[in-house]
Amino acid sequence: MTAATTTVPTSSASSSLIAPPVTGALINDSNGLLLTSQGTIDTSRSGAYTSIVSLASSLASSGGGAEEEDMPVITIETSESEIMVRKCRERGVTIAVRVEKEVGVEKEE
Repeated sequence: MTAATTTVPTSSASSSLIAPPVTGALINDSNGLLLTSQGTIDTSRSGAYTSIVSLASSLASSGGGAEEEDMPVITIETSESEIMVRKCRERGVTIAVRVEKEVGVEKEE
């Protein structure tokens, strides 16, 4: 008997959530519970991603509910990677994507 896993259908022919330069991705439900993940991303913090993006969404909205295109993208930047987090209001999920930084490449400011 095999263990059941939860997966979220993708719109493309590929079932993979990640492709270069993305090294990891996860999807949470509206309560911050992990639905699926792939690659190198810390799933123990999945609920925090949902909390952060929900707070940012409430700060960004001006009274009324924010439209899908107005939903903020939160970027968490470290010396090794960037994690971009966005809430998908239509689907009721939070998506976090991890991208490794290129070694030896400095970002211009």
